[in-house]
Amino acid sequence: MPLFYEMVYNTFSFKYGININGNETHTYIYTLSCYKRINHIECIPKHHPFKALVNGKWIEMNKNDLHEKVFVFKSFGDGEHFLSGA
Repeated sequence: MPLFYEMVYNTFSFKYGININGNETHTYIYTLSCYKRINHIECIPKHHPFKALVNGKWIEMNKNDLHEKVFVFKSFGDGEHFLSGA
C-alpha cells in the first residue's frame, strides 16, 4: 500500500494540484463497507461493451450495466498478470 500510495496517489496529486490525505484514501486491495468521503480512482471504459474479470470469471458489460452503480476495483491486471502481486 505505501508504494501504491506514493506512485499512484501522489502522482495524481502532483499532476492535478490536489492534496491527498492518506487517512482519507481507499486502501489498495481491500474492500470497505462504504466509499463515501474518501479518495478513490475513477475508471471510465474507452469503449462499450467491455469485459471485466469478476470473481475469476470474464463477463461482458455495457453502459446499462454501469448506470447509477459503483464498481470498486480492488486490484488491476489483465486476467493473467495482476499488478497487485496478489
